[in-house]
Amino acid sequence: RGRFAMLAHTWLALGPVFLDTETTGLDAGAQALEIGLVNARGERIFETRLKPTVGIDPAAAAVQIVTEPYRFPVLSVRLA
Repeated sequence: RGRFAMLAHTWLALGPVFLDTETTGLDAGAQALEIGLVNARGERIFETRLKPTVGIDPAAAAVQIVTEPYRFPVLSVRLA
């Protein structure tokens, strides 16, 4: 346990960024609904919602907050 705590402390000291996504489903055809990045302190670095071309599967909607697709600018423009 102590070894893993030291490893986690070392990784966190490097300033990692964590990626979080919400999708339309749980299968290979699922599309992204939301993409977010946070730092190790939980501070939001980036967040955008996307408009998928498929509906949201009820199983996916049951485990996430996003339940409707959104209309937002193209992601590549926001990241530029």
